[in-house]
Amino acid sequence: MKTNKSSFLKVFYYTAIIFLAACHQEQSQNNKSHSYSKGRVIEKMICKKSASQNYSLYLPSSYHPDKAWPVIFFFDAHARGVLPLSKYKQLADKYGYILAGSNNLQNQQVWDEIKYSAQILLDDVTTRFNIDKRRIYASGFSGGARVASSLALLGGNFAGIISCAAGFPQSNDKPKYMFTWFGIVGNEDFNYLEMKNSELYLGNSPLKHQLVIFEGKHDWPPQDIMEEAFLWLEVNAFKEKYEQTNDSLLFSIRKKFEAQISLYEDEHDHVARFIALNKTINFLDGLHDISSYRKYLAVMEISKEYQNEKGSETIIENREYSKQEEYRNAFSAKKVNWWKNEIDGLFNLEKSKDHKISLMAKRLINYISLIAYMNASGALNAMNNNATEQYLQIYKMADPENPDFHYLTACFFAKQNKLQEALNSLAKATDYGFADIDKAKEDNNLRSLQNHEEFLLLLKKIETNQAGKQ
Repeated sequence: MKTNKSSFLKVFYYTAIIFLAACHQEQSQNNKSHSYSKGRVIEKMICKKSASQNYSLYLPSSYHPDKAWPVIFFFDAHARGVLPLSKYKQLADKYGYILAGSNNLQNQQVWDEIKYSAQILLDDVTTRFNIDKRRIYASGFSGGARVASSLALLGGNFAGIISCAAGFPQSNDKPKYMFTWFGIVGNEDFNYLEMKNSELYLGNSPLKHQLVIFEGKHDWPPQDIMEEAFLWLEVNAFKEKYEQTNDSLLFSIRKKFEAQISLYEDEHDHVARFIALNKTINFLDGLHDISSYRKYLAVMEISKEYQNEKGSETIIENREYSKQEEYRNAFSAKKVNWWKNEIDGLFNLEKSKDHKISLMAKRLINYISLIAYMNASGALNAMNNNATEQYLQIYKMADPENPDFHYLTACFFAKQNKLQEALNSLAKATDYGFADIDKAKEDNNLRSLQNHEEFLLLLKKIETNQAGKQ
């Protein structure tokens, strides 16, 4: 049988074209997977749609574009996208997440700017990489947490929020979109009560939510605490059937949380035990038989020990609310001597044998530090020297080792052309860990120092501090 040579050549030609196209497509995928470094933080990725927008990126070591990956977008209060990625990259590898940290979104931006920057960021990451659109999450610290929460409340793009050290923007409206919420706050954080209120805000909503409290101040949480947030995302993905249930992971979660419950039982901390038990239920509900935990919780809730301890905690928290309001109203009205007596009293209260009263005192000291910083910054920008000096005195009494206090003092002296005093204060700021190199370089308040050799040396130290935090 004769084969038409022309037909054969056509078949061969088209087969070759299809084969080469497939090879090209496979090579394009391979190039895509290898064009970005995996297993290390990339500090600056320029967004394709806007060169003014950029972010830090972490691709887990196992990343490959042949599967869709969950992603967490991080919003730091000071637009340090690299910071949370460096802290949590091991968790990204362990659980298989892409991490992207905004270098644009930060405190004190208007909503239109926030929405624009966030959309550019989301578009860039979701078009460059193979993202599971059902598993897009956001996490933020302090003002960045409010950004993350606002985006989830108003945009509906996120399956879950990890809110660190700050809660929802003030609103009486209930959430319009479905997402899970995981809150984290230090027990010495001035936003401690705010975070507890955020959990109450979600109490009557259909949103799954959980608050975790760790031992610490106002900062991104340590890795072991953030791991619980990653586990929260995982178990909720199981519940939504986005991922196949991992029985060994559920077993490890159950054993870990049961150990926490036993620890609090040994310490006779009834409220902490109740919270740990409730957390276990929230994690495992729908994935494991939790009937025994529910019975245990019901018995605990009506126990005299729990009721007494919870009542004492409520009294302390109400006292803390009252003091916060008093300090806000007193800041511009009361003289330095009044503040000295108040702060000395809190430092004495911090030594209380009652651990919860001691923690309340620490939070109130940190709260005074916060409002002193805000008022001193405002007075400095308004060129009100008398008010700035008074607020800095209060700041120093409450938080003498805070690098921001020494930095603001340096700015105050520099604006008065007291250059050596300014340099001395800036040196103290660096000694205490001041690490915002962009701020120090661009701050008009320090303009009078810019030609001094000592200032240039201090900038190098600040850069070193910043590198050490990454």
